[in-house]
Amino acid sequence: MRKGIELVILLGLGAALFFGYSEGQKEIKKEGEREKPVQSASHVSRFADGAILIQLDAAALSILGIHTQAVALSQGRSLVPEAAIVRDGGGLFVFQKTNEASFVKTPVRIDGITAGGELAVSGLARGKAVVVSGAQLLLSEELKSQIHIGD
Repeated sequence: MRKGIELVILLGLGAALFFGYSEGQKEIKKEGEREKPVQSASHVSRFADGAILIQLDAAALSILGIHTQAVALSQGRSLVPEAAIVRDGGGLFVFQKTNEASFVKTPVRIDGITAGGELAVSGLARGKAVVVSGAQLLLSEELKSQIHIGD
């Protein structure tokens, strides 16, 4: 009886692996059938005051998976999740949303952490949303703009 149960379990696992594998192959085939890759664009502007503005088109927004969240306030302090903070050149920054597809890199200072795990920060404009998913990718877009070929 026990061998019969083991055989049924092995057959079940084998079938699950086979069908999972074949489904994965279908996904690979679907991906390979694309005619053209999705084109996206970003533009980085640097201003005299040191501000950096990153503008994305709709495709780039979708590909990068950018999500924002309104800055919470508690006792006069701005609260942001840890995922909103990026480190660059020894400084700490967040990307504040300026419109639907534009984000400005803003220096912040961490003043503390709440019991809920949010960071209390200084340096944010009131009423703005910050990037909470995709902030590191926005930093990457900024750094890519610094690459100059043929210099």
